[in-house]
Amino acid sequence: MTTLPGVLSEIEALAGRGAALGIALAHGGDDGWDVPRALDTPPGQALAGLVGAEAAAAIVGRFGGGAIAVPLARRALVRHLAAQGMSTAEIARRLAITRRTARRYRRHGA
Repeated sequence: MTTLPGVLSEIEALAGRGAALGIALAHGGDDGWDVPRALDTPPGQALAGLVGAEAAAAIVGRFGGGAIAVPLARRALVRHLAAQGMSTAEIARRLAITRRTARRYRRHGA
């Protein structure tokens, strides 16, 4: 399994790998993602819709009200999307990488 970079590894420990990868897909590359202060706000509800209520509560409990830099985590996302059945071409389009890079990440993982 590919180790997640930066704050995503902390999110994975708090809320699970699926939550960390969901945040990477939605906010990867954002150097100042504003984590919602509470779950009962529209941004908090959007986070809960993205990662689930329990995971969102853990993330808000740790990072709520702050801004965090979310790494792109492309290598881990390629492996995750491939495991979900996406083709190399679909993965490349989704992550804005070349098919060659997607193939390389699929083959070699980390």
